Amino acid sequence: MGQSCFNLIMSNYNQAKFIKQAVESVLSQKTNFKFVLTIVDDNSTKDNSVEIIKDYANSYPDIIKPIFAKQNVGYLGNVLRASQDLNTKYFALLDADDYYTDENKLQKAFDFLESNPHYTIYSTNTLRVYDDGRRVPYINTDIKEKDFTFDDYVADNAVLPCTPGLVFRNVIFSKGVPQLLKDAIGTISERSFEGDGARFPMHLYYGKAKFVNHIDGIYRVTNDGIWMRLSDFDRGVLIAKMFADLAKFFDAKYKIAFLAKSYIYAKEALRTLKLKYDFANPATAAFQQSSFIVLHSVLSQTLEHKDEVNEYIKNNPIKKKINLKNKIRLMLFNKLEKSLQSKNLI
Repeated sequence: MGQSCFNLIMSNYNQAKFIKQAVESVLSQKTNFKFVLTIVDDNSTKDNSVEIIKDYANSYPDIIKPIFAKQNVGYLGNVLRASQDLNTKYFALLDADDYYTDENKLQKAFDFLESNPHYTIYSTNTLRVYDDGRRVPYINTDIKEKDFTFDDYVADNAVLPCTPGLVFRNVIFSKGVPQLLKDAIGTISERSFEGDGARFPMHLYYGKAKFVNHIDGIYRVTNDGIWMRLSDFDRGVLIAKMFADLAKFFDAKYKIAFLAKSYIYAKEALRTLKLKYDFANPATAAFQQSSFIVLHSVLSQTLEHKDEVNEYIKNNPIKKKINLKNKIRLMLFNKLEKSLQSKNLI
């Protein structure tokens, strides 16, 4: 296959309807470097995804590397199977239901990162495409282009693109998959590391990010997607858990900052619940029980550092000011904890 310096990882699970467009958008890329497209299939059995992937692999053996699973391992496990031997200088992810629209996308990213070794991320804008045909920019901003540091991200001053708009310098997986990600598989932390919400800061930590407001990809938003089906409560809990888990990745300087972000989202999730909510009554369970377990985990971790978190929030420019000692929030937390304990869930 020859030595490649760029690897694209495409995760697929029963996306036969879209995967051809995704693969073709990669094959159409015009580059002066070699790249590999690793298609990782998570045991698709409901359509002919596997056959499509095999056909492409046979037609483009020097470009396409397929990896098939005998059992479903979930999105994170699927992506990590391709990441464990990721030894190229650069990489990007493109889900099988998304696609690129600029044939020079990879070359532009490559040229920038080659010329700017202190940058670990090159990012662009994309279009959200909905089931009803609406097409809107993923990032609605007048910024033409901008550079960001990790401190900008911590202070909520960074632009956060989605998967089709991101290209990374391989500063993490070149050393193997971090143990934190391996340990997350099969636990309540698994969702935390599935997306760009975690991938972006983990890579930005080692350099800088460039954002160019050029639309060069499509991000599909389907009504039956996992994220779209979630309630505001569930979404808030998942984001809170992600920040709590990310706090374990960074050094002490940033740990409290991420715990503060975690609590902000946990508090917003709690706002969707009323104080009179009966946690012990299944008939009133408007949200998934698993989300309560995750929420308890988040709040427990944050409360262990409540004084440090409060001090950080007091002295740093966080958009939403909160107080961890809020009695109503703690009453809800205690009520939640007792309910889960009574059911032997924690």
